[in-house]
Amino acid sequence: MKKMPDYKNRVNEDLFSGDKTFRFLMSAIFDTTKQETINRSLLRFEKNIPYWNALADSAAKPNHHPYIEKYDAVGNSIERVILPLETRLLRHRVVEAGIFQNDSMAEQFCKVYLLSQIGEASLVTPLANTNSLNRLLVDKASLELRNKFLDKMHSSEYPLPVSHCFIEQMAATDVGAIQAVAQEDPDGDYLIHAEKWDCTSPNETYLVSARIAGADEGEAGVSLFLVPHQVPDADKNGKDYKVNNVNIKRLKQRVGAKSLPNAEIDFNGSKAYLIGYGSEGFSNLRDYITNSIRLHSIASALGYHRRAFVEARNYSLQRMVKGQQIINYPMVAESLVKLLSSLAGKQIVFCQLLNHVDEHGWMPENKNEMGWRNFIINMLKFRSTYKLTENVKDAMIVFGNNGTSKDFSILSRLLQDSLVQESWMGTHHTICYQIMKDIHEFDFMARLNQEIENLIQDWPNDVLVDSKKFFIHHFEIGSKLFTPKNLYDPYWAQSHAIRFVNHFSMLMELGNLVRAGVKSQNANLLILASYLSHDNLSDRFSGYFSPCLEHLTDFCQDLIRELPIDVEI
Repeated sequence: MKKMPDYKNRVNEDLFSGDKTFRFLMSAIFDTTKQETINRSLLRFEKNIPYWNALADSAAKPNHHPYIEKYDAVGNSIERVILPLETRLLRHRVVEAGIFQNDSMAEQFCKVYLLSQIGEASLVTPLANTNSLNRLLVDKASLELRNKFLDKMHSSEYPLPVSHCFIEQMAATDVGAIQAVAQEDPDGDYLIHAEKWDCTSPNETYLVSARIAGADEGEAGVSLFLVPHQVPDADKNGKDYKVNNVNIKRLKQRVGAKSLPNAEIDFNGSKAYLIGYGSEGFSNLRDYITNSIRLHSIASALGYHRRAFVEARNYSLQRMVKGQQIINYPMVAESLVKLLSSLAGKQIVFCQLLNHVDEHGWMPENKNEMGWRNFIINMLKFRSTYKLTENVKDAMIVFGNNGTSKDFSILSRLLQDSLVQESWMGTHHTICYQIMKDIHEFDFMARLNQEIENLIQDWPNDVLVDSKKFFIHHFEIGSKLFTPKNLYDPYWAQSHAIRFVNHFSMLMELGNLVRAGVKSQNANLLILASYLSHDNLSDRFSGYFSPCLEHLTDFCQDLIRELPIDVEI
């Protein structure tokens, strides 16, 4: 562009069809039938993205934020969080378009990956809430409870109706500290008394953690309850509804996710339905809710990362400085290669994780498979969000001063929302600590080491020779550090938890990129792997000799554009 008015931004028109790296990685991991099904499904979804993106942009405006409405026009208590019209319409359209109609778990979470690229937290969060409760109801709720509430989970009349209410002032990740109490009522159900500190997306249905009166202390005494916002009004013979003793005190003022309401809510004897057995509350929270939300967070974080990359690439292809596109300047080109390579490594592990879920089901009967699933989910949750804010910031820097303008691109909104993603359902410290604890419960270390050894075996000696040396050296050092003695030492394990996760995650991401690149003879994947290895596994001086840095103005330009490269690796 010679002048700023010439700048065009239509990246939201082909967020899936133009995502050539991810589509190729899907073909490397998924079988042909699954891949073709997902392609058709997401191409249909893609047609709606520009309109949905416009709704999301409007919903994020300062004068369109949610607010609390205590009473209706004639003074009846309603205790509602009022969403802007754009948000309500967006949720309705996404449910109507088939977000819950999928042939596989992979299809659904690939949709979440695509949807998250419009940067709308008030869509992806209640979607995660609803999806996780739906899975819990199907597997654990009584037939009566399923018949009463399950159809509402997928209804476009009340789209994405679920709010999660777990956090209390002194009980966040420390589930065992929950003080909310559930007292049995004459009907055999319960009445909840709780002060919840942070409830996400208040709506028609609340999933609440509480302790049945007289239950054990700690995690073992926590149960999960479904609490409807409204219940039949006994004073009107059940022909009308009233608020279920819910008091929405105030909305949180967050640094990001402005269109997503988070509220402090008091439950003052609210009618509640126990889900499953009371003694299963903590395990159900971990297996059905926490893991599901973290998988949603992974898909969303990868979507944010991808949108940041394509926005920066689009701008760098049009912005002219001293007679040439800024994409031709080595520092800009390397910034884009770095964004794409780090994303690709996580995307391939994401596809493998989705395959595992489809193959073994949400709750594998084999304990070892369950332990492996938990490890991969937690590892990828950490890796996909750990430097997410930094990745979005790096994309913004490509825009120069325009990067901080909210009217110029989506990136300023993604930057703030990325901070929220980094702590959604577990901060980095919490996630890595959980992984170190799981080593004691699930013996996945032998499998993890075997996975890395298999990646080394599948790596030809004449492909990316230096990168393979870095890879093996890194693995050998880790083997000397992460011994059973150290891993079972609580202080040592906690002190080095983040280093442990970063170590094995990078090996998994890099090794799988190389394996896919070799198997398919795809030079693009191998070049991305080469950059990753020199940037992350070499010493601080070896990075100067990265082959990619010698070609930022020739074939790496095609790499950034995701065009096929024909070079000998």
